[in-house]
Amino acid sequence: MKSLRWFKVTAAALLAALAMGSVPCRSDAATEEAYDPINSLLFLNMAVVSVRKVVTTKDRIVLDQEYKNIINNNALGEVADDYEIKALYSELMDVITKCKLDGEEKQRFQAKYDRQQKKALRSAIMGFRPYGGDLLSFALSALSQGVSAYFGYQDSKAEMREGLDESLWTLEKEKIENFNDLQKRLLNTSWSILRQYDLPDKYRITQKNLELLDDAMNRYKESDAVEKFAALEDIFFAYPPFWFYYGEAAYKRGDKDLARRCFGEFDTAWRRVLRYDPFKVQVVKYQILLEERPTREKIRPLLKALKENSYPTEWQDNLFYGVVSYYFGDKKDGMKAVKNNLLFHTESDISQRIYDSMAQDKMDEAALPGELEKWSSENRSDRSGPAAPPSQNYDRPRETRNYDRPQ
Repeated sequence: MKSLRWFKVTAAALLAALAMGSVPCRSDAATEEAYDPINSLLFLNMAVVSVRKVVTTKDRIVLDQEYKNIINNNALGEVADDYEIKALYSELMDVITKCKLDGEEKQRFQAKYDRQQKKALRSAIMGFRPYGGDLLSFALSALSQGVSAYFGYQDSKAEMREGLDESLWTLEKEKIENFNDLQKRLLNTSWSILRQYDLPDKYRITQKNLELLDDAMNRYKESDAVEKFAALEDIFFAYPPFWFYYGEAAYKRGDKDLARRCFGEFDTAWRRVLRYDPFKVQVVKYQILLEERPTREKIRPLLKALKENSYPTEWQDNLFYGVVSYYFGDKKDGMKAVKNNLLFHTESDISQRIYDSMAQDKMDEAALPGELEKWSSENRSDRSGPAAPPSQNYDRPRETRNYDRPQ
């Protein structure tokens, strides 16, 4: 009896200690409470939009880009281990694997896109005139216009397809039907996630919502694009890419206050559900462009976000990050970013000249544009063709005003 009483007393004491927090304990319930269920829904919503792009464009290049930048780029450690999501994700990967570009096809497309980007960058360099400007003005007006193929291909699809076999980009009808079925099931899984985490229905993206978003995104350069996005705010308030496209449309129309608000809403809705987020990178570039009086204290956290979300081989991002970092005093970090282009053989002509200028501590607004313009003139007859006037296909993001050197 004594031993039984001793056991009861000891058990009671342990329970009391747990209740008071004297004994450390981490329960599954506590772990679940700390999890933000919006991560699961955003994970699904991004997959839904990616699959829809594939279905509506019928384009293997779009498929390959969605696979690389969204579907196979998910930060799975940030999303709960939901059975339905895992099963659908596994099936989605199986379907995509049968359709995506092989190594040689991918290389052909990327080489052509990079040549076009270098031609556009050359035009921007030759068109830059540092009237009262400085190195930061050069970086923002010229280097910021480069974008990854994830964004640039949609703007220049017709031009990019010239010289590429139709089989490279055409998705077969049977494969499109497979993706269409997957899209329906993804939408149904979104419904299940809402019920599981007791989230309001307003967080869910529907088929009709996507049709409206398509219309706004495909016409973001038109005069009424901003009004279209404004009409969709209540539907897509929790979907970060919506705020990127809305902010970009506002920026291009010259409404910088609205652009700032949209990019702020992007940051509010944003979650780290992608390992490298191309939307975050573009938003950061715009936020740097929109700084009236950029200082090191303001720009540093933006550059940090850009670096964390840009893949190491995105040569345009490396150039932008490298020159702006160098300008604000982080010279070693800036040099390392530019050197990545040389180490991974993604771009060498412009990057080598910028890196050499940095290494010799001759990186200034007086010498660099002239040096790059000299290179540009010498290479007019290279494989990428003659320099062309800046094209609107590559004006995301670009700013022409000069910046004063911060004090």
